[in-house]
Amino acid sequence: MASNEFEGRYVGSKGKDSKKAVIVSAHFDHLGYVDRKLIRGALDNASRFSLMKIANGLQEKAKEKPFDEDIIFCAFNGEEEGTAGSHAFVKQITSKSLYNSIYNINIDSIGSKEGGKLALKNMSKVCNKLYDAVKTTSKNDNVEFADTRVMGVGDYLSFENAGISNVFFVQEGIEKLVHKPTDTPDILDYNQIDKIANL
Repeated sequence: MASNEFEGRYVGSKGKDSKKAVIVSAHFDHLGYVDRKLIRGALDNASRFSLMKIANGLQEKAKEKPFDEDIIFCAFNGEEEGTAGSHAFVKQITSKSLYNSIYNINIDSIGSKEGGKLALKNMSKVCNKLYDAVKTTSKNDNVEFADTRVMGVGDYLSFENAGISNVFFVQEGIEKLVHKPTDTPDILDYNQIDKIANL
């Protein structure tokens, strides 16, 4: 994939003000074979399952009452290649000046039975408001979270580097779980993924 091309899928819902957007994103690529071992990336891609659930839920809500802003759902390729897909998407969407205001909610590696709480340490230097809002909603929805930072690269960085407000949904303890042959569907807690998607 050329670095100046966006490769991925996105759908959305029109809002009342189409100069504002919330972009909900996750990635669907993974490592594949490494040293002749298959790295399936079930946890690393479980976020995609929640992305589809969120999209379906919000589509139903939009029928009752349109949202104030456009809601865009993106499934990025190239996250494992230095966030290539999200970088290209952000470059295109900002260069075309489609929106005056953009927020990004990026979901990555949630729902492991062996992981911990949601790690919601503010990792953005752009804005605190989004993290504060997510923490308030988490408390109201009884979703456990911690002010913990998980080290690693994610698609949220493409938005952060472009000065776009963002929040990164990731689970504590994933460093020891991802990019390994043991990252298979049996390590996932689908009820937890559901709970986070509803949040």
